[in-house]
Amino acid sequence: MINRGFFKEFHNTEDPDYRLMKKVSEYGIFDLCGEDKFGRKTIACSACRLPHENLIKNSEFKTMDKFYDCLLK
Repeated sequence: MINRGFFKEFHNTEDPDYRLMKKVSEYGIFDLCGEDKFGRKTIACSACRLPHENLIKNSEFKTMDKFYDCLLK
């Protein structure tokens, strides 16, 4: 599951897709794993945690494109 402090630190509540990006964070797709030897944050993306296409189309995302736009912001 994504570290909630990490999400809160980098959020932009002015973004019109903020609510959807917060919804994406609840899937636990990204995980803050630690730091590399230079002190940079290491983030892992788990493709196995991506929701099924039917689940996305029946949610507030409506399309896969909208989901992926929010996922990659």
